[in-house]
Amino acid sequence: MRKLTLIFSLMIFAVSFIYGQQSTGVVNGTILDEKNQPLDYANVLLLNASDSTLVKGSLTDSSGTFQFTNLSFKDYIVQASMVGYGDVYSPVFHLSESQANHQMGNLSFSKSNVDLDEVVVKAKKPFIEMRADKMVVNVEGNAVAAGDNALEVLRKAPGVIVDQNNNISLQGKQGVLVMINGKRSYLSAEQVARMLENMSANEIQNIELITNPSAKYDAEGNAGIINIVMKKNKNHGFNGQATANVRQATYFGYAGGLNLNYRNKHINLHGGYDYNLFRRYKIMDLRRSIAHEGDYTEMNQFSTNRGRSSNHSYKAGLDWMISDKTSAGVMFKGSTGRWSDLGNYNLYFTGDLPGDFSHVNTLDDTSDEWEDFSYNINFKHSFDDKGKELTADVDYSTFHNPANAFYENMFYNNENVEVTDPYLLRSEIASDVSIKAAKVDYAQPIGETIKLETGLKSSFVSTDNGILFEEFEGEEWIKDEGRTNMFTYDENIFAAYANVSKKFEKFSLQAGLRSEYTQSEGYSETLDERRKTDYINFFPSVSLSHTIKEKHNMSYSYSRRIRRPSYQDLNPFLYYLDQYTFSKGNPFLQPQFTHSLGVNYSYGQFLYVSAGYDHTSDRIMEILEQDDANKITNQTTINADLEQTFELSVSSPIPIKEWWMVRLTTFGGYNHFKTDLPNGDLLNNASFMGYFQAVNNFNINKKIQAELSGSYQTGLTWGMFQLKPQTRVDAGVNMKVLDGKGQLKLSVNDIFFTGGNNVEIEEGSIQVRLINRWDSRRVKLGFTYNFGNQDMKPTRRRKSATSDEQNRVKRNSN
Repeated sequence: MRKLTLIFSLMIFAVSFIYGQQSTGVVNGTILDEKNQPLDYANVLLLNASDSTLVKGSLTDSSGTFQFTNLSFKDYIVQASMVGYGDVYSPVFHLSESQANHQMGNLSFSKSNVDLDEVVVKAKKPFIEMRADKMVVNVEGNAVAAGDNALEVLRKAPGVIVDQNNNISLQGKQGVLVMINGKRSYLSAEQVARMLENMSANEIQNIELITNPSAKYDAEGNAGIINIVMKKNKNHGFNGQATANVRQATYFGYAGGLNLNYRNKHINLHGGYDYNLFRRYKIMDLRRSIAHEGDYTEMNQFSTNRGRSSNHSYKAGLDWMISDKTSAGVMFKGSTGRWSDLGNYNLYFTGDLPGDFSHVNTLDDTSDEWEDFSYNINFKHSFDDKGKELTADVDYSTFHNPANAFYENMFYNNENVEVTDPYLLRSEIASDVSIKAAKVDYAQPIGETIKLETGLKSSFVSTDNGILFEEFEGEEWIKDEGRTNMFTYDENIFAAYANVSKKFEKFSLQAGLRSEYTQSEGYSETLDERRKTDYINFFPSVSLSHTIKEKHNMSYSYSRRIRRPSYQDLNPFLYYLDQYTFSKGNPFLQPQFTHSLGVNYSYGQFLYVSAGYDHTSDRIMEILEQDDANKITNQTTINADLEQTFELSVSSPIPIKEWWMVRLTTFGGYNHFKTDLPNGDLLNNASFMGYFQAVNNFNINKKIQAELSGSYQTGLTWGMFQLKPQTRVDAGVNMKVLDGKGQLKLSVNDIFFTGGNNVEIEEGSIQVRLINRWDSRRVKLGFTYNFGNQDMKPTRRRKSATSDEQNRVKRNSN
């Protein structure tokens, strides 16, 4: 910890010292459209006049102005670009000590016949872009992402936290909706994490962080949306991309893939295949103290897990350009894989023993397979070139997820002598989910400043789950009737929305309303419990942005959102770690509802500040329950009465040299949980937390870029869980090879091996401490090769109708 603190202190001191010692120049200017009106969010690049290499990049603000500071004294050119326009350039100008402040004046676009999809910006994008409604993290070309999977990339995104169970939170809030290309997978948090672990970072173009989505988006996800945008192809002809990655942690892993695209005037064929194999090593130290009727028991458990995952993913699609304004398409996406895990758990008792043994050794052999398939038919018609359009999607998805587990429990006394016969238990789990959905969206511009959007959506989800437990008695396996169960769950959602946006001279207003009507029914055969729900909810959203004065911009937003329980959180099945530790679902969970308020401020391209407040009722929250007499601990999920969160984040890019840029991100938050627990105790916990991240980008030359990043998260309390501080330092280098067609990326994650989680729970009679560590220090080498025509139009991305339910499907293993 002292080593990391020293590193961060030196990084901050170096930034402050060097930044304060420079003698620098400044460039100011304004970008105008073809009507000589200020153009906001135009790309502006500062280039070296000698060789046209990139010095800095920026975006214009709402008044069309931009500024570059901290510049060396020499010759420059300014290049401006915007989709729908051709690039424009300034004359060469010179900065010197006597002419350090260059007022460039106006640089105007003229309307060209350049197609929207043909505008290609060759310069490297900044790692983080702040846009009117979201933050964009540009992954493509980022050195630290070398050989990473998508989950590791998310860990590095500002404001995103991935905990020890791979739960994803945004701005300190859980319940994030993860989307791929605007499509929500119907997967639970565990399944999303599994999918992201098997997705190569080489496939990702950028990540969009949307904290207050409009009514156009599904109301699911109280913490906002993380949209992962995959790479796309471009214009006519044939091209492709091949990737290969290797990584070394405790064990060796590798991945590879091939993506192909062909397009002519009328059709676009695209497809791809990826394979990923990785192994993981994890250790856990779990300590419990249990008091009961004057006696006291200490339970100390140490475990090791060795896991192996292999995954095949494939996709294919056809887009048919029926006319200049009408297109249709079909898509297929599939994933098959297997996860296996060998666990060795040693549980030691002191004090009041549960029997004539003091040591339980559990050997756990589990395997988990999956087959996920999705089919999509889509249609789009543009009535004109002003944005009036109609889109429609029909989707069908299936998920098949069988799993098996075998547990061997052996009992020893203090002399390490086995005192009784082993207890053998095995289970078989079958989980099937089918999803049918359809949606239609319509957009209608009204005049030059108003846009109306409206749409309908229906989804029909059916899940069928079965678990069989058997105990070994004598010479045969006997069915355990008490733990064997069947659970079915059906859910239908019918939604409609309307959203209108209006641009004023200095204001932009957006308001919308979404309505969702839900019917659901869950049935547990063994418990003979049936639960039906039938409700309608309305979800308003509104946002306002305006310019206070030059370079000073503000935005305000409000939305109401819902988070429904995942399909498997409702499942009352038992999942065992050993006979004293297990988890179970809760068929009586209700949806949670959140009111979100947000305020954002930006000063040019230098400072970004955001603040927010959330009020959540019926918060879906994990808790621990404890049977003191039998010394059993189980994890389950309940609806907490109330959660309140306040958050504040600040982000700023600081140019140190032409070749060195530092982006500092800080986040502070306060959360408060209050609820009555199932045992009657009152949970009333609150805490402050902080997060700091420094990302250093180095442009060594035209072909080589490097990155050094570090982060620190303070401790925090989340419900009844108290998380200890976390730190992390990563580094990477990216080099272009083979005339720019290839890229080599080398990176090291968690250089000082500080990853892991340290959690404590002290609530009522529950006293637990958990230390979870995995092989987070990894060396990764990646290679990407692009071939064929690299100036191809993009494959059309579709936000399918079923994309908003898949996050709620849960695979059986972790």
